[in-house]
Amino acid sequence: MLGLPLPTSLAQNREYQSKKRSSSSRGMMGNGSHHQDRNKQLPPDSEEFTQVLSRLDECIQFVEENPHFRDYDEYSLKFHQLYMRGLSILRNHICEHIRKAVDSATAGVALNSRSKFGLE
Repeated sequence: MLGLPLPTSLAQNREYQSKKRSSSSRGMMGNGSHHQDRNKQLPPDSEEFTQVLSRLDECIQFVEENPHFRDYDEYSLKFHQLYMRGLSILRNHICEHIRKAVDSATAGVALNSRSKFGLE
């Protein structure tokens, strides 16, 4: 900034932050849109979704073990909200699969009943 050399640790930190910003600006898929990656919806049956839930669980555990940290209440609340949202998405996904399986089985039973009695 002022043309003065930065201490080594500050220079390294600034370089790290610069690299971090440039890699995150490309996004995970390299499509150049960081916001799209952040808002991307993961399928509930994907490995990434499971990893996110697992990571949230770890974050909740860490925050609960360290209630003396600054903004403890806010982090605890937000992590719990995100975790519950993820579990709700997973529950809805499972219920949808069960509903489709029941509908399919019901349609199959109805079709078999009709063919047995020559109603087709």
